[in-house]
Amino acid sequence: SVNFGRIIFQIIYHLHSYLELVRKREITMGENIYLVVPSGNFGNVLGGYYAKKAGLPVEKILISSNINNILTDWINKGEYDLTTRELIQTESPAMDILKSSNIERVMYDKFGASRTKELMEDLTNDNKFALTSQEVASLQEDFIASYSDDSLCEAEIAKYAHKGYIMDPHTATCIKAYETLREKDLPCVIYSTAEWTKFSPTVAKSLGKDIPNDLEALEYVSNS
Repeated sequence: SVNFGRIIFQIIYHLHSYLELVRKREITMGENIYLVVPSGNFGNVLGGYYAKKAGLPVEKILISSNINNILTDWINKGEYDLTTRELIQTESPAMDILKSSNIERVMYDKFGASRTKELMEDLTNDNKFALTSQEVASLQEDFIASYSDDSLCEAEIAKYAHKGYIMDPHTATCIKAYETLREKDLPCVIYSTAEWTKFSPTVAKSLGKDIPNDLEALEYVSNS
């Protein structure tokens, strides 16, 4: 998602999600919804933000991170501090990111070129930057964030598997955001980021069997 061409396509499927809800008569045209997006590099979130700015009726974008929760601190506290962090390898590896390239695009849109340059230079030179209270408030007009660790994600995978739906560990981070961050009782779109079979050992572990081999884990999950 460093390449803006990818962002363009991500804008489109936020629009598609909304229109699908309208087609299925889950909502009426113009009704607000929430978007819940698992994120590391903020690309899909950026697509949702641009779709919202273009007129898509989005109440707010709920961002879910894993234990590398730098985005949570940035949105909820206005802090982006890499000085005391080391990247943690998790079961949701596509989200194992500490320096999210697309936050610069959001700040450019919200705070302007000069302020964004100042913040990004602070990040380059000092490995951290801090937003003002007004800037934090501006971010929170569109975003709110939470994070989940691997154990919580495994519990969510197991819970939904017993209901007949198997999800990947990236998607599992979204459940906490869905359950805790919504301020209004509005329809919601939760985005999945991967096919669960790519993470069959993690799914097998969530179901109670530690199997490191992908194929054996896949067979175990399929027969469970």
